Amino acid sequence: TNQRIEKEVQAKDGYWYLLRAMPYAIGTEAFSGSVISFIDINDLKKSQSSFRMLAENIKDVFWMRTPHNQKVVYVSPAYEKIWGRDIRALYKNPSAFIEAIHPEDRDGSMEQLSRHADGQWEIDYRIEKPDGNIIWINDRGFPVCDADGEVEMMCGFASDITSRKMKEDLCQISVSKFSDTFQDVDIGIALIDLQGHTLQSNSTLHKMLGCTEDDLRGKRLSDLIPGEGSGNKASCFDEMATGERDFF
Repeated sequence: TNQRIEKEVQAKDGYWYLLRAMPYAIGTEAFSGSVISFIDINDLKKSQSSFRMLAENIKDVFWMRTPHNQKVVYVSPAYEKIWGRDIRALYKNPSAFIEAIHPEDRDGSMEQLSRHADGQWEIDYRIEKPDGNIIWINDRGFPVCDADGEVEMMCGFASDITSRKMKEDLCQISVSKFSDTFQDVDIGIALIDLQGHTLQSNSTLHKMLGCTEDDLRGKRLSDLIPGEGSGNKASCFDEMATGERDFF
């Protein structure tokens, strides 16, 4: 044949080579024969095998794409589990990744993604799965440059952080409820650290002690409470910190 052939082949001993067959012509002949060469790619194949084994056994999605999302070079199998979509469809249509982002997060995410070539990044966004479920994704990565410093590829990891986000939301709700109760009750309340220094106090306590929150912040509450000597009160705080006492 007068066509160039390039193919990876494996010898009986398991060694890998890149076979290249180059046609040549002598004189006026259209085709006289082929020059066949074998290039040792065994180390490369081992590296590719190790990479694929790692990428296919991590729970996060590892992905590689060209700049500006023109082509998906590689995406690990975890994509199908987390995104709930077919990997083959993503290879055919790289924009499927963008289409899965929740409409409320899409513009902001794309704006940040457009600046990925400037350096490493980390962003959170929501995606909509085909079954209608919405989950949170943490996406972080970095650009890979060629010898001339031009961005050749974008690589990154994407993780399902839905559970973490739910815990953060519940924590925020709890803090909000506590804050409302903290300020509204008719009981003087102060938050103190393990050394007895005041971190935060409510308005009721300020009225009781005739001071402001700034007056109390950073001071030992035991020094401001009338009664027994400050040494005895400080000792009570120390016992509470070690669990020997649960009241003051």
